[in-house]
Amino acid sequence: RVAIAQAMIMKPKVLLMDEPFGALDFTTRYELQTFLLETYYETRMGVIFITHDLEEAIFLANRVVVLSPFYSTDKGPGEGSKFVLDVPVDFPHPRTIEIKGRPEKKPLVLFVRTPDEAKRYASRITPEAEVMMRAFWPGPLTLVLKASKDAPRPLVAEDGTLGIRCPDHEVPQNLMDRLNLPLASTSANRSGKPPLRSGEEVERELPEVDLVLPGTAPGGTPSTVVDATRTPPVILRKGALPLAKIEEVIGGPVRLAPNLSYHVLLVCTGNTCRSPMAEMLLKALLPPKVRERVMIDSAGTMALEGGAVAPEVLRVLEEIEIPTDRGKQSKRLTPELVEWADLILVMERAHLLAVTEMGGGAKARLLGGEEGEIPDPIGKGPLFYRMVRDGLKKLLERDWIPYIQERVGDG
Repeated sequence: RVAIAQAMIMKPKVLLMDEPFGALDFTTRYELQTFLLETYYETRMGVIFITHDLEEAIFLANRVVVLSPFYSTDKGPGEGSKFVLDVPVDFPHPRTIEIKGRPEKKPLVLFVRTPDEAKRYASRITPEAEVMMRAFWPGPLTLVLKASKDAPRPLVAEDGTLGIRCPDHEVPQNLMDRLNLPLASTSANRSGKPPLRSGEEVERELPEVDLVLPGTAPGGTPSTVVDATRTPPVILRKGALPLAKIEEVIGGPVRLAPNLSYHVLLVCTGNTCRSPMAEMLLKALLPPKVRERVMIDSAGTMALEGGAVAPEVLRVLEEIEIPTDRGKQSKRLTPELVEWADLILVMERAHLLAVTEMGGGAKARLLGGEEGEIPDPIGKGPLFYRMVRDGLKKLLERDWIPYIQERVGDG
């Protein structure tokens, strides 16, 4: 099984004979075997299949189902978080649907080798989609595009769209090169069940699959799915590619689908004054329908875990009838929080550096923008706290609430 799996990756060769191998005399068989062994050791081309049946030769050269663990070559585990089931798109795929128990109205994703190949299967590619393809392919981005007449019909959704991705891994790329075809791909698991992480799990849970490559797939984040038929583009599934990085490349906003929440993280130094004040203000000032779709948190670059919010913060907020959270405790900024956030608003440039070092540079913004840093009120009097409160309120209402609304709509 391992030899066959290796052969599928290494461009297998099929020797089509005009009579069965077993029908050859001993001398001819020995000479043929010797020739094939020498060829193998010279070229390391993988297993050579011998058959006299034309249909079997075609089947061996274009195996219908292959499973492979994906690994990201970018920044650790990405789209390679699970085993993936690949099917050449010129083969009928009902068997794949049957194996997964997947609803037929939920098509498989089309894997292509290059952005130019994707254009054959999409009838219209917006300028934003073109930019995303060039910037992020191959990589963990699935684009939903309007299907062309050449698109494989089983992969086209009822609304005339299909999902296309260019994977950053040698296994599907080599398979597509060998077959000279794109692949129809999906995760190797029963529909609605957790992803399978090893070849052993796949063999145990999906015994109907023809071929399983050995190995273990690491846990990780799936690809980001973007509906590129709309303007602005809409993220249908969050994934390895952050919203902010997509916006940076296309030079404009990207919206979230109605079922997704937008995550805002406020950052200061100790997470007892400025960032909790901004957090409570933002929660109170967002329109109710927008607030339902926005998750807000705060942290400090040098925070001590479990500290209380400064009493002065609670006092000056309650003066203007802003609801406060007296049970809130300080927490330190972590890579996990940075990954969770879609937008990170920081008080000082030093905080920008800390966020960038944790991989969140594309998401981070100075809350004060062109007006500069927000001063730390700790140790100062009530008038200074009120000045910081009023400055934060003005900036949130003028700059950041419209910014957030542009990404989530009206709720």
